[in-house]
Amino acid sequence: MGHNGVSAILNFTGLRNWVGHYPPEDLEKHVDFSDVSTILGGLEDMYGPWGSRAIARRSGWQTFHGLLPEFGRLAGLEELVGGSMPLLKKLQIGLPSMARTLDEMSDQESSVEESDDAFVFRILRCPYCWGRKSDRAICHPVGGFLEEALRWISGGSTFDVVETRCRALGDEACEFRIGKTPL
Repeated sequence: MGHNGVSAILNFTGLRNWVGHYPPEDLEKHVDFSDVSTILGGLEDMYGPWGSRAIARRSGWQTFHGLLPEFGRLAGLEELVGGSMPLLKKLQIGLPSMARTLDEMSDQESSVEESDDAFVFRILRCPYCWGRKSDRAICHPVGGFLEEALRWISGGSTFDVVETRCRALGDEACEFRIGKTPL
């Protein structure tokens, strides 16, 4: 989006005080869930559902890379990268570890369940759809974050990450189905 695009969305969503004064880039809880949700709603209003989805997904990729040094260390993900551990074992360790670390870094509440063919990454308190209503799943930054984290853990493989439930739809939680087999 560039500096001008970010400034435009912040002005559009009433977060003018953030223009040129972004929250600090650290692991402290500086940003309220309602602000995150407001920004995503503004993206959808400005760019439509498909344009906002692409931007939000990419923001998830960038968030993972921006947090990687600290997040990877806190989540214990660095030891999963490379090495001879089977990919399934990396996912069985890495996904729950990511959920716990995200919970510690924010007021989010996450968990991971495993079935025969997939993992389900569940978020009970989701900042991306906080207070919003929609006719479709809208937590695209989470999907992007998970895609990039899985690409990093697996050494470059892409996984199918699909939001199957969303609180904005009235569901109890936001859920992301992650196929166990890379695409």
